[in-house]
Amino acid sequence: IADGFTTATYTDDSLFERIANRALVTLKEATPTEIARLLSAFAGSQNHHHELFHLGILYATDRVLFMPPHQVTASAFAFGTIWAKLRQTHEQPLIVLFDKIRISAVASMVLFQPKEVASLLHTYARWKIPFAAPDLTAVARRIKQSKDNWDVDMAVNGLLSFADLAKANVDKGDPVDCAESAVETLTGIIDISELTVEQIHRLLEAYRRLSKVLPPGAHHYITDGVQQARQVLVFKIGTMDSSLRNPMVENLVALGVD
Repeated sequence: IADGFTTATYTDDSLFERIANRALVTLKEATPTEIARLLSAFAGSQNHHHELFHLGILYATDRVLFMPPHQVTASAFAFGTIWAKLRQTHEQPLIVLFDKIRISAVASMVLFQPKEVASLLHTYARWKIPFAAPDLTAVARRIKQSKDNWDVDMAVNGLLSFADLAKANVDKGDPVDCAESAVETLTGIIDISELTVEQIHRLLEAYRRLSKVLPPGAHHYITDGVQQARQVLVFKIGTMDSSLRNPMVENLVALGVD
């Protein structure tokens, strides 16, 4: 109901105050995903009911440690969508929540399927939420264990998200020792000659980030991939829209292709 009124841009304070008071009665029974949807509606209405936001994030934080993988990733994504809206006023409790989600995911990583691994990485990378380097090791291990169940699109997206998170750690001075293992596994799944132009673009974005992450001895994954991508793009780049062609060329130049 709150989301419906927000979508209709009806933001009467007294209405949202009544909705908040009703929601508080059963807030303990809500799932983290439901709480995120509720808080998103209130954030969109500009009615930041302090008690609702405080208790909502608190209850969600308490619940994420006891959820199966698909609910963990759904909760992470749901709160990711409101990260930008709430970061200014509720950054610290949200960081605690995302830390708990990450810890819960790592503790049960052996149960995660490729789709769930890719979703988790995507959420943290998309909204630039910290993902500690040691915890990326558990993710890399699970990627290797489940390599036979990854499809190509998940592998491309997973590699880009992993590269984003790994580079964020390296930029802070935290090396990511597991990066080579994850890159070896995911690039082994990807046949560049079969990729769409959009997938190649994402792959080059990943390579550009990984050039700052991988040790020198592992850069052959990047150089080999870039050369294969170049051979494919020779026949396609002239037909691309400039909105895709220009960043593609920029990535190729940054990766040493003249």
